[in-house]
Amino acid sequence: MNISFGQIYPEIDTAFNLTNTILVELKKKINDLNQSFSSYESIFKTNNYSAMLTISATRKNDTLIINGPIVYKKDKTIEFVLHIPYKQTNEFTEEMSYALDFIGQGLHLIFNDNKANSDRITKIIDEIKSAINENPEKYRKWTK
Repeated sequence: MNISFGQIYPEIDTAFNLTNTILVELKKKINDLNQSFSSYESIFKTNNYSAMLTISATRKNDTLIINGPIVYKKDKTIEFVLHIPYKQTNEFTEEMSYALDFIGQGLHLIFNDNKANSDRITKIIDEIKSAINENPEKYRKWTK
């Protein structure tokens, strides 16, 4: 299973400044866990499928809401949407920590619901938050 991350922000002035620098690192570390959701292996008849997690922000809820999965059999893809409660901050590191905590929570729930091992997710999220705190300028920029 290959996990990837996307973003969509349909509500005006409601977004997180997650850069691809952050999401590429998160993707690599999560994929290095080498986990798979067995029920989708059965549906797709392979462990070579994609799981897309779309990150979104909302002012409508004060808790994380996860939509999905949407299953695209032809493309061998499943998609979940993480609707993270929006919180305005003036500090990049605080905003990233807040968003990453909810992303971690969403990953835990999705992995656990699909009987995959989520034990290392908190450690990965904490490592990325620490890296952002140590070098916020690196993670604030979009990687080419």
